[in-house]
Amino acid sequence: MATPNDTLHGEFIAAKSMAVRNLVQRLSHGGMAERLRTLPDGGVLAEPLVFLHTWHWLQEHVPEAYRREVLSFSKNPAFAPMVEVLIATDSPASFVAGLVAAGYADGVVTAHGGDPQAATRALLDAWAAIGGYGMRRPLALREVAADERHMYDEQLGAADRRRLALIDALTESDPARPQRFPKLGVIPVMRCPQGCRHCLFLYRPQVARAREPAELLGTVSELTDSLLYTGGDLTDHLDDFSQAIAETPRVTTFAILLNGVFATDRAATEVFFQAVDEALDERRRRGLEEAGVVLQISFDEHHQEIYPRADGSLQERIPVAFIANIVEAAVRHPRVGLALLHKQNVFNFSRDLFQRGVFARLARELGQRGHRIEVLEARPAPRPRANPCTSSAPAPVITDAHFILAGHPDTPIRLTSTTVDGYGQAALLDASEFLNDRAHLEAFLAGEAAGEGFDGDLMFWYDGRVTCFSAVHYALGDLYEEGIETILARHRKDPLLSALRRFDRRLLDLYAEVRDDLQPRLAGTTSVHHLFHQITFDADVRLHMTERLIDGR
Repeated sequence: MATPNDTLHGEFIAAKSMAVRNLVQRLSHGGMAERLRTLPDGGVLAEPLVFLHTWHWLQEHVPEAYRREVLSFSKNPAFAPMVEVLIATDSPASFVAGLVAAGYADGVVTAHGGDPQAATRALLDAWAAIGGYGMRRPLALREVAADERHMYDEQLGAADRRRLALIDALTESDPARPQRFPKLGVIPVMRCPQGCRHCLFLYRPQVARAREPAELLGTVSELTDSLLYTGGDLTDHLDDFSQAIAETPRVTTFAILLNGVFATDRAATEVFFQAVDEALDERRRRGLEEAGVVLQISFDEHHQEIYPRADGSLQERIPVAFIANIVEAAVRHPRVGLALLHKQNVFNFSRDLFQRGVFARLARELGQRGHRIEVLEARPAPRPRANPCTSSAPAPVITDAHFILAGHPDTPIRLTSTTVDGYGQAALLDASEFLNDRAHLEAFLAGEAAGEGFDGDLMFWYDGRVTCFSAVHYALGDLYEEGIETILARHRKDPLLSALRRFDRRLLDLYAEVRDDLQPRLAGTTSVHHLFHQITFDADVRLHMTERLIDGR
């Protein structure tokens, strides 16, 4: 019988082999040619530089002890010498020299009069000219964290306060009209220690518990009937969530987004589900409205990634076994709806979504416990997506599915799969690792499609900050210092928030009035939502946009 370590080993090799294959495919289908488009001899350089990029990727992501196995996916004997060069060389220069000697850059050698050394120099010079592999990941992460820290330091600082004062000075036609929201959010913390490579939680701002949660819940219960707890790793705040279920009137849907680390074993998992059941019972004893509870669990190739420790051994970031514990508990506690939140990748183009990758790992884990997964339905996204690894036309992708454990037909579990936007560390992912909505962004910029999805509903932080669902940098004030009526008035009157909800293209021009990097930002943006998030990231830009929108009324 395979041990857990044997299983992890096999799954790590399979995942990294797939990643290398996708990377090479992406670069070979135009990715490298695009990088080389400004060089006169880019065509002949492309294939060798695909392999140089692959060498760098292996150095970063695969310890030396695993590289031969990872590269064994290719059964083409013509590739065997390349495998040896990829494994045996320890620097870019030695790799390129080996590449040339093995005959994988004959076109470059011919272009340089048959001189292998000149060809080697030409390849290294071209690689440097296009920026090489980019900044080493630790340094890049440091820059991302610094940007995030700067954003939080600016939040509700001088520029934000000037902006909010401009909004406060605006008049309303009907200030007394009642205001209700489809949903509101509660943020007890804004941090997660897991370090998933696609995540925006890198810098971890302090979130003080300024007041008892009951005071906040009393406020939000007047404004919505649906409440979401979020903010990263809420493992230390599960009691707050149960208390909210038991005591908050008028709210009839409670949801919480978790990473699953609370479910270390079946007993610990049962403690959470039992606490929710008891909270629902207490709610009924108090005579409050019946309420539904939704447990959202992050579940994808990033959260369940298998990665090497410093000593070369393998570890799951958040073990699939934890997710299996949650699925088992969910069918025993039908009052708690379970939704697994997944991030799209190339598997989403077919039923591979259920037969390979993280979902297949979950099915195997549950199978070892005597369960069998049955997928009831799978629905495509309203728009097709481009496959980042090929040059083929956009194709349908699976975004929503429901499955059950055999024998439990009355407790379906939802899987919902969304794109990855380039926030935070996600900007450092290789494009072959995820799907985005870049095609829709390009149609939007051309005036051929409307924007959609900027969510201005409010998020209430434990320290008093109030921000928006679609942009945690977008602050409307401090609840405890200024009061809910001031916050709500700003939400109604804010011309910038109104423009964001409409995805007003004028904001691009307003951004360009104070920043000279609009075109590079457009080039690196992954969706319409991501674009408008990016151009409002800085407090002084938000101030400028608000001033101009008010002046232009």
